[in-house]
Amino acid sequence: IDLQELWNPWGNTWFAIQVDSGEVIERVRIDVDGPPAGSPVTVTIAATGPPARRIDLIEQTGTAEVILHEVNVIESLGRVEVQSINFLDVGGHVQGPIIATNAGSTSRGLRSLDVAGDLLGDVLVPEGTIRSITVLGDIGSETVPVRIEAGCGLWSLQACGDLWADIDLCPAGYTGFLHQLSADAFHGSLVMDRFDRPAGETAPSSVSLAGWMH
Repeated sequence: IDLQELWNPWGNTWFAIQVDSGEVIERVRIDVDGPPAGSPVTVTIAATGPPARRIDLIEQTGTAEVILHEVNVIESLGRVEVQSINFLDVGGHVQGPIIATNAGSTSRGLRSLDVAGDLLGDVLVPEGTIRSITVLGDIGSETVPVRIEAGCGLWSLQACGDLWADIDLCPAGYTGFLHQLSADAFHGSLVMDRFDRPAGETAPSSVSLAGWMH
């Protein structure tokens, strides 16, 4: 699937991709050129109707401002690389990586990643914010740990299983903060500037582990 036209210059160009039940999408290419701000291209995939069974690749190749607003997939989500990501809902595993390429934004990056299976790929938002990652399985594995970057802060990271990850909230000289992290056992590393709370949040910062931190 190739998206190519900025059909609403200086407004919001929406693309809503709907699928049949059980459909597999090998690639969505957002190849829309436009100004870096002021003419956003907003894309949804299976936001209404049945979710996709599998999506292998979502990529941005054009110059326009792109917001991947919502993606719903049942079994597997592969590589996602766009400027800004709002909601990813995955009923199975995420192979990744998940990459948000926006530059220097405390409000943009990755808003929500919900995974019913395992998160097996990197999540990279080096110049933005990760608001929420919730995983019912494991994050990473003993043999292939993942890397998580959020230069402007990580609000919430929750894994019901083990966390095998190197978490860097200070990539490229940024000074990102951590609000809340919970998992069974944590195997890896954590680099951050400080514990802090997002604006308007009253819950205290915390790290909660049912197992060990290695």
